[in-house]
Amino acid sequence: MYRIVLENDQYEEISAEQEIHRLTGKVGLASEKMKEICDNFVCQEHYDMVLKFFDLSTLADRLKNDDTTALEYKAKDGNWHLARFIVKIRNEEGRAIHVLYVTRIISETKRREESLALMAERAKRESEAKTDFLSQISHDIRTPMNAVRGFTKIARENIDNKEKCVMVWIRLILQATIFNRLLTMYWI
Repeated sequence: MYRIVLENDQYEEISAEQEIHRLTGKVGLASEKMKEICDNFVCQEHYDMVLKFFDLSTLADRLKNDDTTALEYKAKDGNWHLARFIVKIRNEEGRAIHVLYVTRIISETKRREESLALMAERAKRESEAKTDFLSQISHDIRTPMNAVRGFTKIARENIDNKEKCVMVWIRLILQATIFNRLLTMYWI
C-alpha cells in the first residue's frame, strides 16, 4: 500500500500486517515506483494497460468525478491482482491531491468468474442444440404425419372403393415406415 502526494510525485510505503498499518520508511518518486511495480510484477499481456493506469500525471483527472478507480491485471506469477487508487484528500477546487494505492490478489474470484462464464457458454450451446434438434425433428415428423392425415381422409372419403382404399393403405404403411425410421434415427 502506498500513500501518494500527486502534487510533488512523492510516495510513502505503508505496511499492512495483521490489520495494523504502519509506515515502513520507504519513500521516493511515486511515478518511478509505479513504473517499477509495472516492470517487476505485471505480465507482458497487460503491461501497456497497467502502465497507462499507473500514469499519475492523469490520475487527478481520472478521479475528477470518482473517489476511486480500479483495474484488474495478471501478474507475471500468474495471479490476478486488483489495483486501486483511492482519493484521500482533495484541494479546494475538488481535485485529488493525495491518494492511496492498494492492491490485492483476486485470483480465486477470477477463476470462479471464468468458470461461471464457461458454464454459461456451455449451457447456451446446449440450449441452441436442443432448439435446433426440436425444430428439425418437428419438421421431419410433421411431413409424414401430414401425409398420414391426408391418406386417412382419402380413405374415409372412398370407403366404398376397395381398390382405392388398398392403395391408400399401402401408402399409409410406407409413411409409417418412414415415420418409424425417423424415430429410430433420432432416438439412437
